[in-house]
Amino acid sequence: MKISKRPNLSIFSLVILLPIFVVNCATIPFRYLTDEDMPVLPSHAISYPATEFIVFSDPHFYVPEPGGKPSLPSGRNSLGKLLGESLEIGEAALHFIRQQNAGFVLIPGDLTENGSFTEHRQCVKLLKKIRQSGKQVFVIPGNHDILKKTGAGLNSDAVTAPSQFAELYGEFGYRQALYRDENSLSYIAEPAPGLWLFALDATCYEGPAAESGNYRYGAFPMETLFWIEDMLIKAHAEKKAVIVMMHYALLEHFKLQKQFFPTYVIEDFIQVAEMLAHYKVHLVFTGHFHSQDITLKRFQRDTFIFDIETGSLITYPCPLRLVRILPSQDLEITTHHIQATQSHPVDFLLHARQQLEEAMENYFTAFLTRHEFSEQEQELLVPQLTGALLAHTMGDELPPAVILNLEGLSFWHKTMVKTRRKQIEYIWHDLIPVDNNLRINLKDGTWQALPTRQKTLLSQ
Repeated sequence: MKISKRPNLSIFSLVILLPIFVVNCATIPFRYLTDEDMPVLPSHAISYPATEFIVFSDPHFYVPEPGGKPSLPSGRNSLGKLLGESLEIGEAALHFIRQQNAGFVLIPGDLTENGSFTEHRQCVKLLKKIRQSGKQVFVIPGNHDILKKTGAGLNSDAVTAPSQFAELYGEFGYRQALYRDENSLSYIAEPAPGLWLFALDATCYEGPAAESGNYRYGAFPMETLFWIEDMLIKAHAEKKAVIVMMHYALLEHFKLQKQFFPTYVIEDFIQVAEMLAHYKVHLVFTGHFHSQDITLKRFQRDTFIFDIETGSLITYPCPLRLVRILPSQDLEITTHHIQATQSHPVDFLLHARQQLEEAMENYFTAFLTRHEFSEQEQELLVPQLTGALLAHTMGDELPPAVILNLEGLSFWHKTMVKTRRKQIEYIWHDLIPVDNNLRINLKDGTWQALPTRQKTLLSQ
């Protein structure tokens, strides 16, 4: 596999001005496609055991360097993240988790903001409290957790080696692992009898990019892909149902997401998704994009897979998902939100939303100013751009009657925006299924919306 340096784009990059990237559609020589001697899997799916678990993602635990000096990584935009409140929000999440009957917790990456040992130790401290409540915890790294080298603005004690991460989180997946991949931090655990968790690390730690001081995030080494397929064959042979957790999106959550935001969806995503679906994997839990979104992809031979993305714990609407697998082979997902913290016991959600909206507005205003949009043009565009990304962050988007009003723009700026207007339109148009509360039939992939089970969020 060719390894190259990847840009680290922010979710809030101005989408109307992003170039379109070419998606790599090369075929990966998976065994089910190339090995004529491989036994054909039974057509029936293996039953999922009844279980209940919690998912939260991207907690971005943040600790300033000594003296209060900000320690945000160079080139990493903190837009919308309540970094200074991350530890309080983590404690609020702990309070919610303790009240649930769930047997385990999944955290698909970006456990810390800067990847420092100090931040990781704060995260481990919280995870130990969760485990003390009787719940297992399983983690996987994200692009903020392991940094190849330190530099300007980075903590001096950054975790830079995969082995360091595995040691830090040995109690939360790595020492319980049934199997470990030699080429990544991927592992397999059994959080409930008959259920295998594939915790997958889509990072290339070797190759030219690593040699030049960077890891390649959002891509599986070819050897890891083959390991995943071999383990899926083994899981099927042992009659184990499988769920997957990974940091980066497996599927696009709006049309052309891979082209508009190339680092947020894994490389070769269609091929990897089809391989997982072939082996009767129906559920993948992801994070990274800081949005509440679920998407469904169907393939030939009646196979299907859901990518269940959970937003950032410290970015409005600060969500957690409660997942129940029922004996009927139905899956129920309900979304809950942090409602109160020590600093904001009454108005936390209002506070979080105001912080996100203000950050978005400031970002877009500065960006448009640099591109010589007039104040009047900014007053027209900024609310529309902010509204689109805010709606996707919350999930279950309800597009306005007019998605992008360009009246009042100069001819040149109107032309510029028109060439990229589909990028805004696609963010507004939610792909099936619904995003926050739903029931999925794990036998055939049909689904239906569930009513909201907690206090309604502030209206969009």
